[in-house]
Amino acid sequence: MNDTIQNHSQRREARYRAFDGHQVVIIVEWTSQGQPATVQGRLIDLSRSGAKVAISSPIPVDEAFTLRLQVSELGLNLTLNAEVCWMRPAGPDSWYLGCVFAGELPDHVLPKLAASGYVDQRQDARYEISLEASARQELAGDSLLNVRLVNYSAGGFRLFSSQPATPGGRLLLEMHDALGGLVRIPAKAVWQLEAEGGHHVGCCFLNNDGFDVLAQLVKSIKPPELAEPRRRRPLRTLRWACVAALATAVSFVAFALSQ
Repeated sequence: MNDTIQNHSQRREARYRAFDGHQVVIIVEWTSQGQPATVQGRLIDLSRSGAKVAISSPIPVDEAFTLRLQVSELGLNLTLNAEVCWMRPAGPDSWYLGCVFAGELPDHVLPKLAASGYVDQRQDARYEISLEASARQELAGDSLLNVRLVNYSAGGFRLFSSQPATPGGRLLLEMHDALGGLVRIPAKAVWQLEAEGGHHVGCCFLNNDGFDVLAQLVKSIKPPELAEPRRRRPLRTLRWACVAALATAVSFVAFALSQ
């Protein structure tokens, strides 16, 4: 039996994953057996027309409810009418709820959450990496940060820095290629998220060829452990090679004895 309870409504638009570090408070309010019920949840992902949240108790599919989305640091307190599309267990006393909004999310909400590091708005394939680099901030007197390139995609890249960056500020990502030449890639810091030992900084490219330049640079200097493993000869081929060698040896011995 399928544990997923759902109706025929399915979201097909882009959904933006919520970061673990900064939590968006979700409050779900509905009527249960004629009595008002309220439960606090956690945002999993968000789109313009719906959301996926984790809550502690199930709600019937097709049930209408009120979803309150709150981020005190951003002064965001949004109330949305929604309907349950599906429910499925997420663990002991925990459920995932997929819902559709009665109207679309206001235009400013997703960019605001993304710029502040609450949701990841990138939809491009992301490549994980770990390379030492430097970032020169234009709005901070060209101060140079020692950073580590964590991942990159067609839309931008993420850095880890021991020092905070300036969200909204321009920067130059500086790395040396395999021949020792200095490569500079213009970018803009979009969001920053404090973490243990430093800060995660999400950046977008400022030039159209930013991704191509960075991808070629990474390809030229990627660590050996990221290279493709050496292919091993198939076991069946080795077996046949051994059989052939044994047959040759037996034939040679038999010929020698016949002389």
